[in-house]
Amino acid sequence: MQMMESIDGRLLYELTSAWVVTWKYFSHEDAPEQFVCIFESKTRPDYILRRIEQHYVSERLSFARQLAYADERDSLQIHEQAHYVLGTYKNEIWCGLHPTLYARKVETIRAIRDTMGKEQLVWDDTDHSAARAEILDRLSKQPADYDDESGVG
Repeated sequence: MQMMESIDGRLLYELTSAWVVTWKYFSHEDAPEQFVCIFESKTRPDYILRRIEQHYVSERLSFARQLAYADERDSLQIHEQAHYVLGTYKNEIWCGLHPTLYARKVETIRAIRDTMGKEQLVWDDTDHSAARAEILDRLSKQPADYDDESGVG
């Protein structure tokens, strides 16, 4: 971890590695990702999976389905949509479909202030094309998440 100010005053903070979580539409590569949160790089994948699964449920399901999930997690089979990949793709976790909560370990993440004074996060993303191909294949075989009661889909 380093707290720094660059000569031009834009760099606010930098980490060499961290987990970044965003909402991602893998079927629409050009759609912008929406930032969700950051976890320290040493955080266990199973902990991250559980946290993003809960976030997914809170954001995407009706109150009735959230209550059913709270009563019996297995009843909704949400966890079957929550995948984390070990082995070749051990630094990626995704949960849900259309959109997906996508967590991945990134290198050199920075908080910067742009020329308009707005704070932003930037990071060096590893090439996850093989994992993306696998995700896209799964997406092509499953319908979009849709909750009849809330109209979220």
